[in-house]
Amino acid sequence: MARPADRPRVAATSRRACVALVLAWAGVGTAWWSGTAFGTLLPEERSFYYSVPGWVSLPAIFGVLVLAASWAVLPLVLLGVGYEYLRDAGPPGWRWRGAWLGLVAAGIALDGLPFAFPMAFMSVTPNWNEFATSLGYAAAGAAMIFMLMRGAPGQRGPGLLRSADLTQHPS
Repeated sequence: MARPADRPRVAATSRRACVALVLAWAGVGTAWWSGTAFGTLLPEERSFYYSVPGWVSLPAIFGVLVLAASWAVLPLVLLGVGYEYLRDAGPPGWRWRGAWLGLVAAGIALDGLPFAFPMAFMSVTPNWNEFATSLGYAAAGAAMIFMLMRGAPGQRGPGLLRSADLTQHPS
């Protein structure tokens, strides 16, 4: 009879789901801040936005609030899902899980930068603070994906066994 410690570990959370969440968070953040860094509004365009009736802009405001709420909640979802994946399928020990916690904390800090330093994000075009924030999202997303794709030393692939591998190794 094999002991529980001798049995292969199988991840309860899908690696694809983790990578999809990372790409949703980092991709939207990178695209948003890159676009706002180099996007310009001419004075004629600004005056058009002010002339739109309030009931027309209500759906847009609702959409922005939904996007902002999901953007604020997504790092917390990433924290739980990625931590569970690394606990179940990642390398043993706290090093990788601690690095995941640090990356999610960096992501939360990136999300909070415009609120902590609003004047730095209200400068002329090109806004290099916003562009640097977009690079931060890209770097954090790339590091998260690297951690999810990296396996333990001596293991094949991402560090977890598939169900087909379990049938080949009876326990």
